[in-house]
Amino acid sequence: QASRVGEPLQYEVLDVLEFSSARRRMSIVVRNSQTRAISLLSKGADTVMLPLLASGQEELVAQTEAHMHDHSNDGLRTLVIASKELSEEEYLSWSERYRRAASDLDEVEKKSREEPNAIDDQCDAMESRMRLLGSTALEDKLQEGVLACIADLVKAGIATWMLTGDKEETAINIAYACELLDSTTTVVVVGLKTHPNVEDITRALREATAAAEESMELSASAQRGRRALVIDGGALGLLFGAAPDAPACQLEFLRFTQTCATVVACRCAPAQKAKLVRLVRRNVRGVSALAIGDGANDVAMIQTAHVGVGISGKEGMLAVNAADFAIAQFRFLREMLLVQGRHNYRRIAVTVYYVFYKNIMFTLVIFWAQFFAAFSGTKWNLEAGNQLYNVLLTMFPILWFSVFDKDVSDETSLALPQLYHLGPGNHFYFNWRATLRWIFQAIYESLAIALLCVFSLDGLSPDGESPGLYLIGACTITLAIVVPNLKLILWFFSWNIWSFVLIGFEVVLWWGVGGVVASEIKPENRGTSGEFIAQFVLGWYKLWGNVNELGTFWLLMLLVPAVVLLPQVFYSFYMRRFHPQFRDLAMECEYHGLPIDALKAWQIPAGQRQRRLVKGAPRPLYQASRFQRLCASLCGSKAKSESARSTATRA
Repeated sequence: QASRVGEPLQYEVLDVLEFSSARRRMSIVVRNSQTRAISLLSKGADTVMLPLLASGQEELVAQTEAHMHDHSNDGLRTLVIASKELSEEEYLSWSERYRRAASDLDEVEKKSREEPNAIDDQCDAMESRMRLLGSTALEDKLQEGVLACIADLVKAGIATWMLTGDKEETAINIAYACELLDSTTTVVVVGLKTHPNVEDITRALREATAAAEESMELSASAQRGRRALVIDGGALGLLFGAAPDAPACQLEFLRFTQTCATVVACRCAPAQKAKLVRLVRRNVRGVSALAIGDGANDVAMIQTAHVGVGISGKEGMLAVNAADFAIAQFRFLREMLLVQGRHNYRRIAVTVYYVFYKNIMFTLVIFWAQFFAAFSGTKWNLEAGNQLYNVLLTMFPILWFSVFDKDVSDETSLALPQLYHLGPGNHFYFNWRATLRWIFQAIYESLAIALLCVFSLDGLSPDGESPGLYLIGACTITLAIVVPNLKLILWFFSWNIWSFVLIGFEVVLWWGVGGVVASEIKPENRGTSGEFIAQFVLGWYKLWGNVNELGTFWLLMLLVPAVVLLPQVFYSFYMRRFHPQFRDLAMECEYHGLPIDALKAWQIPAGQRQRRLVKGAPRPLYQASRFQRLCASLCGSKAKSESARSTATRA
């Protein structure tokens, strides 16, 4: 229902031509209930709608474009509305063809894959030679906190791209409002009007890349060489097209975007958003793509990225249902990434390294024993200790660390977004160098524990004899439990009473386990259950008491942790004193209550923002995985064998 000058009007909806990323418009066929006249009403972006208008409307089109330009400069979102009058015969003829195509399952499947199909062809046939009605302009207000959130994400070193369906002027105004662009930014605009073919786009991007690289060489400041790219949907259509020069254009696009602080894609179709994300994912080394959106147009982009975030709001729940995470407002992304994300990334990285480290170290201690046991396979460790090592004796401190440890407070993390660059962007916490360092420490500590115990206990048993294999094993397994628990103190940033209580609890717990197993099973009192338990306490009957009577054992408890951990203490002190990271400076300011204004002004160097392209870039956007290629190969081989078998049977 509608009204015109107070007069109510009623329309019957005959057909709805749904929006798609290929058509980028939506139409409706209605019948006036009073006059029985049939009309088509269509709305869409100006770049799509204006070419579909009938001739003879040049003056109206020019006026409408001028109005849309003014509205876009004011930051309003614009659409073009057009109509078309249909006769009964014309509509019935088209409706029959349209319903025939819509009921064809093959065409429906093609449409779902966004391939050329008869359904869209019939929609295009209807949406032609239309009459321009005008344009709409509405203000799409940003949510509270969006500007501050995006500004902090840029400061954190996160490459922020804005992919939108808005007009170019609207997109640029929003980018300025969000501080993605500022007065110092050199903006390169690539559009279909100014660059009508692939060669022109490639040439423009190549020249922009050369100018950016020259500027970065002459400028020592990361901010002064700031650049941005604005590209429209028409240019993206050529970029992802089937032209022979399209791969070269994609390569120049990737090279230039590596020098850009941000990229703004306007009049962008949903499929083009997904292609941009896939292009970056497949061709930029070490990149992690996060896509955030609130509408159905963002679903393809959200599903293509590594991580998708959907905003629940007035645009529906399609984006939320397709995303990995859902938030109520955009500003929540700030704390999600800069606080929780940063803390969890650092804690998980250390936790992964620590779990592998302590198991490598513990296993190597057992391995070095074979050099003193003629490689007979005999273990010198308590079997019960082997079984309880991960699940009980070294579990609680790392569990506490992985949940509660913080290097700086949440307030400081929000005040200094630059702290984020040490995480996923710079891979400071999780990289090959850190992996090799942890492995080297595990090898060194296991060697120190095994060799110091073997050569220090020789001839020092209570009866003056050489110590047995299990006595040495009692010392080595004790140190293999004490050292990893003490080592975790070096990685705790938030020391508190619970950190030391849990570490002390693990050490005391091992002393209790050793005392219980050393006196539990006597050789002469083994029953059916005793035989089963005895295999876990083999060689430990009354052993723990003898070990605790050795002065050398207690000396080793002091000497070995000092030998293996003090070098790491000195290394950490040296790095923080002479080569501090931004995080170390933030921690000192927070601990001593110093102002952080100077840290807020610090900018991440341009070299740490850039990422190298993969070898052979640009790679195809859609390529089967190894598993898919293997399955296709196996299915092809099977089909060939069946074909050969049937041919032989017929022969």
